[in-house]
Amino acid sequence: MSQLLDIETTLIRDGRLASAACLVVAVSGGPDSLALLHRLTALATPYGWRLHVAHLDHGLRGEQSAAEAAFVAEIAADWGLTATIELRDVDQVAKHYHVGLPAAARATRYRFLAEVALQQQADAVVLGHQSDDQAETVLLHVLRGTGPSGLSAMRPRTEWVGWRVTAGMPHQAVGPALIRPMLNITRDEIEAYCDEQQLEPRRDPTNNSLEYTRGRIRHQLLPLLGEYNAKVVSALARTARLAAIETDYMQSELDRQWQHLIEFEPGAITFHREQWNQMHPALQRHAIRRAVYLLRPERDELTSSQLDHALSAMNSLQLFCQMPHNLVLHRKPHGWTMTVATTMQPTNDEPQLSIDEWPLNQQGMTPLPDERWRVIMELMPSRPEYNLSRWQGLLDADAIQGKLMLRQRRPGDRMRPAGGIGSRRIQDIMVDMRLPRELRAQWPLFVDDVGILWIPGLLMAEHAHPTPETTNFLLITLEDTHADAS
Repeated sequence: MSQLLDIETTLIRDGRLASAACLVVAVSGGPDSLALLHRLTALATPYGWRLHVAHLDHGLRGEQSAAEAAFVAEIAADWGLTATIELRDVDQVAKHYHVGLPAAARATRYRFLAEVALQQQADAVVLGHQSDDQAETVLLHVLRGTGPSGLSAMRPRTEWVGWRVTAGMPHQAVGPALIRPMLNITRDEIEAYCDEQQLEPRRDPTNNSLEYTRGRIRHQLLPLLGEYNAKVVSALARTARLAAIETDYMQSELDRQWQHLIEFEPGAITFHREQWNQMHPALQRHAIRRAVYLLRPERDELTSSQLDHALSAMNSLQLFCQMPHNLVLHRKPHGWTMTVATTMQPTNDEPQLSIDEWPLNQQGMTPLPDERWRVIMELMPSRPEYNLSRWQGLLDADAIQGKLMLRQRRPGDRMRPAGGIGSRRIQDIMVDMRLPRELRAQWPLFVDDVGILWIPGLLMAEHAHPTPETTNFLLITLEDTHADAS
């Protein structure tokens, strides 16, 4: 008899399910979910569970997927179970959110399961993922680059707080857990159980496709690895369990610090610099991953190299960092804000020049039109002995021709950056320095009668940059009167 019969031990090991009233069972009609539902029906009576079947037609395979939906509805009726069968247009979801079909299908599926479970007042949603699925997930994460959180892959139990964002319900305080009781059971064992119980599951032909990475892992990479280790699936599952233990500890530590570390608003998470600087780098990585998950739950986790890039920016004086998934890290006076780029609008937190040009007092202070930012210019006989902030520029005063002024970027603007070879378009400089598109048009440029001298926060022009022979210096400070912008 197949090991699948042991799911009772897995389910009841956690005492919370022993007293559950209702379980929603995700059923595709394939071998895994059908075997799971069959075994649960045998356990439902002794444990007093009310089972409710949930099936989602992704609308991608026409009549074939419609037939699978009808099959699941018939199975539920024959076995005396209630069911929710729905059709949702995953292709439209993918186009709307600019994600691939696998990511859109996953987000849509979890949203559907959450809605059904909440409507049924279920204690948990039970899923048919098994050990081969777990091994594929571990390898998928390894190939993309990952750490312990990615290696931990799928969990036997995920509380509502751990998947409510994935379900598109971040503000729903209470909800069901996700239960995966078959993570220690192989695909072959499940097939054997279906044969023993004379179950006739439906088979999705896309599972044999090599179009997506998971399919190639399933049909090409895992069999190849099996030639090196016949028990590669169980080895990868063991890796996931060990990584989960370490990740759980890191997450508990992050939970302890999270409230004081961040401020959350729709579309943006701000990390407080003081608390951030006190965190261990390993915990910083988990914090970035959590922020990305909260802002873009429908997208895959960051790879290790992408995470390294974000960490490098946050631990430097860099102003902006463009991230995957249309996210931007934006340096603030007292921390960093991660935001979905489409939600970012120019604000007074960054210097913005609302008119084409603005004259400057050649000595002393000049307020900008917004009356929040101001420019202070000071002639100096020698270099300052202190480090300059990103909003301070030190120019060779004798290199300035005519009057200094501020103006916006204009078509054809070019500048040779200090230390660079040849001139470059200002537009290209702003792109390479990862200045968000929304801020470029009104970013203030310091110019004289000849050209651009300094792009504050970004680059100084070569001809205005002080040399060892410079004897007269001009210190320009762009000052935010509402905050310390050092």
